[in-house]
Parts: sequence; C-alpha cells; structure tokens
Amino acid sequence: MYINPALYIFLVAAIILLSIILVSLLISYLATVRRLSKLEEKEGDLYDDAKKKQREEILRAEDVARRIIEDAKSAREDIENSLNSALTKKSDELAQTFSKQASAANESTLAKYKAMSDETLKYAETHFAEEFEKINKELAEYKKSQITKIDNNIYKLLLNISKIAFGQSISITQHEELITQALEEAQKDLHG
Repeated sequence: MYINPALYIFLVAAIILLSIILVSLLISYLATVRRLSKLEEKEGDLYDDAKKKQREEILRAEDVARRIIEDAKSAREDIENSLNSALTKKSDELAQTFSKQASAANESTLAKYKAMSDETLKYAETHFAEEFEKINKELAEYKKSQITKIDNNIYKLLLNISKIAFGQSISITQHEELITQALEEAQKDLHG
C-alpha cells in the first residue's frame, strides 16, 4: 500500500497540531486546577475569618446586652423603691382621711338609723297587729266553711247509710230529723 507523501505530511502535521492542542489544553487545565485550589484555600481562610469575626461580634453583643439588662434591673429596682415609698406615704394619708370621714359618716348614719329604726318598729307593730287580726278572721271563716262542708258531707253520708240500713221503714223526714239531731250533738261535743 502506497500513501501519497502530501497526504502523509498532512496527516503528520495534523497529528502534531492535535498533540500541541492537547498539550496546551492540558497546561490550561492544570493552571485552572491550581487557581481553583488557591481559591478554595482563600475561601476556607475567608470562611474561618468570617466565623472568627462573627464569634467576636456575638461575644461583644452578649456583653453589651448583659450590661443593658443589669442597668435595666438596677433602674427597675430604683423605680420600684421610689414607687413603694410614694405609695406607702399616699396610702397612709388616704387611710387617715378615710378614717376621719368614716367616723363622721358613722355618727350621722347611726343617728339616722336609730330614727328610722324607731319608725320602722312602730310601723311593724301596728302593721303586724292588723295582719294578725286579719289572719285570725280569715282562719275563723275558713274553719266555719270547712265545718259546714264536713256537716253536709256527714249529712249525705248518714242519709245514704240510713237508707241502706233502714231501707224504707223510716220516712225521709224522720231520717233528716235523726241526722240533724246527731249533727247538733256532734257539733256540741266538738265545740264544747
């Protein structure tokens, strides 16, 4: 097999050119890898520095916050103490004022209460006496009506009993007279 020398030169040149391109790509790749590793180192250093600064800022902020809290507690205690003393003083003044007013009001109220109590007692005595008398009258009327009802029921009961017991041998007027007599005797025994 025979290869044309121009083609052979062209193929060799193409291989050399491809080799040069591959070597330049390899060098470029290695340079990029070195730059990336340097960037990663710098990034790690920057990250560590940022963490360190962040911790320092947090510690400073905590210190400032502690001081603010301590100052606030101290101010609160001072305010509470001054308020407590002012409240104690004011409550003592109010207690004295109320005591004086209560004493004066108590005296006038007792006088008014005694006058009202006397009037109420007089009214209650007369009113209760009237009510008691009224209730006694109502009870007497009620008792009388109940006795009348009982008498009527006894009369009817005795009439029915005597009809059954005596049959037709005694006339109704005789029954009525006997019952009336029995009722009158029962009333006398009941009342007397």
